[in-house]
Amino acid sequence: MKTKLFLLLLLIVGTVEMGNAKGESAAKLKPPIKVLIKLFKSRTGCVEPRGICAEVLLTELKSSEPTLTSCNATYEFNTLTIEVSKTNMTDAARKSLVGFTSLPIDADFTFSNESSRALGSLSPITIKVGDYPLRETIDGYTLIFPCK
Repeated sequence: MKTKLFLLLLLIVGTVEMGNAKGESAAKLKPPIKVLIKLFKSRTGCVEPRGICAEVLLTELKSSEPTLTSCNATYEFNTLTIEVSKTNMTDAARKSLVGFTSLPIDADFTFSNESSRALGSLSPITIKVGDYPLRETIDGYTLIFPCK
């Protein structure tokens, strides 16, 4: 009888501890950071769509420039994920994203120190030259960049 009671007590304590561990890991997830991105090619002086040539960390700033697109960005495990909502899309974003399956980056793009720190990186985040997959979802578009 004592053995069964002891095993039951161990089972209950183990279950409670597992619940606490799941709660802690959920609390550690960082919310996305709002970033304004200019989805234009760097090599053309930021005048042609289909690339990234500028970014601004969105704190309390409201953008009135039509070429900047509001995005949610997260950075985990050296991977930058940028999500663009279809409801907040500018004409510039539509020209760069709608109808495409990838986004070409024609020159290395480095985020500012401020944006990189806000995203959780100790050093500036750089997107290297390349062609990156673009996924369309019901709500918007997702870009995933492996970074160093």
